[in-house]
Amino acid sequence: MDTTALMQSLVLMLVGMLVVFIFMGLLIVVVKLFLFMAFRFFPDAEDKKTVSVAPNSVNPDENVVAAIASVLMEKK
Repeated sequence: MDTTALMQSLVLMLVGMLVVFIFMGLLIVVVKLFLFMAFRFFPDAEDKKTVSVAPNSVNPDENVVAAIASVLMEKK
């Protein structure tokens, strides 16, 4: 077995892994920078509003309850 070919393949593998590692690190930094800029200049509008629940949404309509009950009775 030729040791120079083995050494060249190990060096090529390490260089390739280093390139991928650096690329992924730069990608993470760019995405975090983009998110920081996006949230700074375009804040989410829902954070400023308060969401209130309508009182009718808590108690279902009697017709809806009757329709559900009739469907359940037919399935039995």
